[in-house]
Amino acid sequence: MRWRDYNGGSGRGFTRKFTDGTLWAERTDRPITPIVGDKLPLILSLMAGACGWLALAIPSGREAWDTSSYFTTFVPALVLFAGALGFLFPRRAWRWGLALFAGQAAAAVVLNPTGGLLPLGLIVFGFLSVPAVISATLGAFISRRLLRREQLHDLP
Repeated sequence: MRWRDYNGGSGRGFTRKFTDGTLWAERTDRPITPIVGDKLPLILSLMAGACGWLALAIPSGREAWDTSSYFTTFVPALVLFAGALGFLFPRRAWRWGLALFAGQAAAAVVLNPTGGLLPLGLIVFGFLSVPAVISATLGAFISRRLLRREQLHDLP
């Protein structure tokens, strides 16, 4: 298979582009990671929030934040999950914390579509998402620092 040197327009590093159009990285300034995109962490965040809300609300017959385990177990678990998502997907990681509580809001609307206090509930979800946003941002910061440290140690 024939190849030619190609820098992808970035001006950094060096990759080889095969004649069939596939790229193979030889030496670059940036790490080579598979591009997952933003759909996977967004779907995981929305589903975790919605499933958790439904798991607490359906057995109790009332809203999830009225149960005893919502603030003691579920919200701290979501904050840790947001930090893990921020570490694994550091690009604009603050979104994962918001998406966790957006999923809960969607589940709350599905369970009670005629909720009279829906605007107030959305405001409360906004305030509750602040620790998750901070956790996701902190996870992304740690991920970037570790990646930068690895890159510095790999220099010739």
